[in-house]
Amino acid sequence: MKNILVSMHPYGNAQRQFLAGVSYYANTRNDWALHFDPSPDRLTAESFARDGETGISGAIICETGVPDLESILVYSPVPVVVFGSPRETLAATHSPVGWSMSDDEGIGAFAAEHFTSLGTFRSYAFVADPLDSGWSRGHCRGFKTRLKHLAKDISVFTRPTGEGNVARRCALSSWLKTLAKPAAVLAANDIVGAEVLACARAARIAVPDVMSVIGIGNDTLLDELSRPPLTSVAVDHEEEGVNAARLLQRMMGGRMKVHRQIFRSKSMKIVERESTRAVAPAAHLVESALQYISDNAAKGLKVADVVAHLRVSRRLLDMRFKQYHSETLGEAIMRLRLDEVRKRLLTTSLSVPKVAVTCGFPNVRYLRKLYRARFGEEIEATRHIT
Repeated sequence: MKNILVSMHPYGNAQRQFLAGVSYYANTRNDWALHFDPSPDRLTAESFARDGETGISGAIICETGVPDLESILVYSPVPVVVFGSPRETLAATHSPVGWSMSDDEGIGAFAAEHFTSLGTFRSYAFVADPLDSGWSRGHCRGFKTRLKHLAKDISVFTRPTGEGNVARRCALSSWLKTLAKPAAVLAANDIVGAEVLACARAARIAVPDVMSVIGIGNDTLLDELSRPPLTSVAVDHEEEGVNAARLLQRMMGGRMKVHRQIFRSKSMKIVERESTRAVAPAAHLVESALQYISDNAAKGLKVADVVAHLRVSRRLLDMRFKQYHSETLGEAIMRLRLDEVRKRLLTTSLSVPKVAVTCGFPNVRYLRKLYRARFGEEIEATRHIT
């Protein structure tokens, strides 16, 4: 009889599914007896060695929450399979270690593809796990790589909980406000996704009207309790648990010493709930207006010019701007025109009057007043920076 130690917290949906897979595999064999330890944080190299000496034939351990993992693996007297991402300090270990890794980058890319199927958002963002876990970084890399063809910067929120959960949530709420709307936000997992939704409510950001949110893990209870219910990427971690158990069986048979097994789910899917929605035509109208304003900001653009270019009514365009922005169409035009003034002050040697005229401000005195209100400094102060 092979006594198998399984040590991991059973809290997350991924861990519970993984455990179910290991259990299923054990039940298909007559020579496996599972010994479950729900407190991996108390596992040490000494206690693990004692277990090995007293009859443990192999072990499956979750990488997360085991502070002494390096020592355990380096000095392990029995084969071990780790559920999670390999740590760099263990890259050269000669112990019998196997790694069962999810295709984290593939999961992030899969979420990105779903967002692109909903339409074109004005911004894309990723909210990382507060512990900066390896799987979280993998989700982020896959998400960014798949979206790079859109030629847009992907904003990433990485603030840890070291300053406390309240401080992190305040910072996250403020950060969500800065995202250009409509925004697409991928959370590192469903727990972080629920946090994003709570912070969006605190910031009075309408989900999914102006911001769509996707989590990872499909923790059904958590996702359904979120407001609105959270759309999530579902990964078959149960099959991953079966594969990890098979890997350990091969290692205990002496057929391999060190192995890295990346599990790529064949049944990965999006479970659609109310936190995502296709980008409305109104969002595209606003995006087109902002692009036209940006391209023509230095030509003394007026609201009527934008309305005529888009061939819509002034009332409709104003309504859409109010829906997606805290500024009016006229305020957006003025903001972008003043941004162009500042750009020319910093990048050219044109005189202030010349900059004013070329940006559609024949009245320099009026421009000075607007500039001071927008940037909190005099025009000459900006020119002095250069």
